[in-house]
Amino acid sequence: MLAIMMGLTLQASERPAYVTDDGWTYRGASGAYASMLFTRQGPTPKTVWVRYEFKANSHPTRSLRHLEEANCETGQSRVVQQTDFLSPNLTGQSQETLTPRPWSYPAPGTFGEVVYTAICSPWDLDPIVPTAD
Repeated sequence: MLAIMMGLTLQASERPAYVTDDGWTYRGASGAYASMLFTRQGPTPKTVWVRYEFKANSHPTRSLRHLEEANCETGQSRVVQQTDFLSPNLTGQSQETLTPRPWSYPAPGTFGEVVYTAICSPWDLDPIVPTAD
């Protein structure tokens, strides 16, 4: 079982030393902090910037940032643009993708659902949400 803690500020002793908050809101972590999710307000309503930090050797990149938008009436969301970074904290060599992905429904109990909720119903975020592996 994977637990996601949302809306909490990580204390320095609780997060890997290589990760800094830098004004981002911590939204959750997968097992053993293999990946961590942060968000901040996007440039327009119903958008949010999403940041992932990955443990070394758990993902092809160490961090990524993408702009996600949601259609709160249909329950769908999509990534509008994404930048992958070879180093933690959105630093180092990067590759940007500006082609929007298709609209889709976020699966229950996933980071996608956390991001959708952060956009459409931020007041519904619970302190701890159990999710599927």
